[in-house]
Amino acid sequence: MKRKKHRKPKAARNRTLARKRRKQLEYAFHRKRRVRFYRRKQAIKNAKRRKKAVTYYRSLKRTGFSERDAAKAASEKWSVSAATIRRWEKAYQQGGYQALMDKLKRPNTIHYQISLEVKLLVVVIRTLLGWGAPRISAELERRDIAKISHQSVNNTFHQYHLPTKTYHPKGKSDGIKHCRYRRQVANELWHLDFKGPIKLLNGQQVYILCVIDDFSRFCLSINVCESACADAVTTALQADFSRYGKPHEILTDNATAFTSVWQDSVGQLTSYLASVGVEHKLISAYYPESNGKAEAFIKILSTECLKMKEFTDVEELSVFINRFITYYNQYRAHGGLGYKPPVYWYVGICPKVKGLGGILGLEQVTQEWSGNSIAEPPIVVNQEVITRRKALVPVS
Repeated sequence: MKRKKHRKPKAARNRTLARKRRKQLEYAFHRKRRVRFYRRKQAIKNAKRRKKAVTYYRSLKRTGFSERDAAKAASEKWSVSAATIRRWEKAYQQGGYQALMDKLKRPNTIHYQISLEVKLLVVVIRTLLGWGAPRISAELERRDIAKISHQSVNNTFHQYHLPTKTYHPKGKSDGIKHCRYRRQVANELWHLDFKGPIKLLNGQQVYILCVIDDFSRFCLSINVCESACADAVTTALQADFSRYGKPHEILTDNATAFTSVWQDSVGQLTSYLASVGVEHKLISAYYPESNGKAEAFIKILSTECLKMKEFTDVEELSVFINRFITYYNQYRAHGGLGYKPPVYWYVGICPKVKGLGGILGLEQVTQEWSGNSIAEPPIVVNQEVITRRKALVPVS
């Protein structure tokens, strides 16, 4: 029997990663020093060669050669043009040996394109919302605030000592190229998953049912339920079918709410979906990555919505979640969709934004922002709008 490989405790793994990171930084530091040393060494070597060429050129002129013949002979000996020999001689006459050294290509004055206001905005967004560098860069460009690279945003993180994940171990792939699956059109596959239990300040525990479209990542609905049961799933899907239409397939995990046996036959949810003509698919056991788009949305919901405040009761939680869903679907650029909001891929159109308009959690910053902040009203999405947008000639 093969012995199970011992895995280090989490603290030991963190120390190992920190040690590797320190070695990387030390290697980068010494490599930079070596580069500077070899550049200096090469500059001295080039200056000595140029001085020898100038000395040879002057010696030819002293022995009776004309200036033209001396420059031609020196250029042939040192494999440069006659004009270069004359330029070296003039530089050596005016500045001596130092004038023959290679000049730095770095400009004397560097005009940084990132203003202090944009840097502070990057710090605020990173601190309040936790966005990464590529996402901040894409959002600033999409909203006509500033056009800076994600590396410049990362440099701003380091300049203001913001915590970032500097090292991430690469997962084992066994030579298999990563390929992210995605359906071809909207409403072809929906993902379902529960988040919870969530404990409110009044002591009540609730669950959140999320329904996500596979193609567009559009959040069709979020339902706050008292329990994770098949009845709650069926009720939520009935409302979604009447508003958005029915998908071809629905993908869920193997939780009890999705696979519970009903009347000694198939599950209650599977039976309901079969009656309305929708195929129910289950993911492989112990492999939640199959339902990864729902898992990814739940992570976004947790970090950008549920952790922002504590909720007193179900009503307050539902109101705040509805605000977040409008922001997520209509105004939030999605990294997996080319940094466009999900509504753009779901119906082919999205509200125009400029400045800090429409960003949930930056309302106070928007009021103090010097630039214009504009956000058009959200796009109404229902079955009629979807039918018009999917026509041969889309009708707005």
